[in-house]
Amino acid sequence: MLLRVEKSAINPTTAAAIARMVSTAPTAGTDNVARGAVQDIAYLGDLSIYLVKLPTGKVVRLTQPNTSRHAEAITWDQQVYLSW
Repeated sequence: MLLRVEKSAINPTTAAAIARMVSTAPTAGTDNVARGAVQDIAYLGDLSIYLVKLPTGKVVRLTQPNTSRHAEAITWDQQVYLSW
């Protein structure tokens, strides 16, 4: 399956926060939250790249550092929340 990734501009000061905010439950205290389904995952040693399809059909690419071997496991087709 080929997915089209939409490009958006993000303020550089929030980029680090976005990279750490993908979870299986909404994050308390965040103003911006989007729900979607994981379409693809790339594990690259110290980081993972997720393609998350939103209900609108747009796909968001998210890079998240792998800071713990026992961190919350996120897998394909799972419903996740992106927050920034």
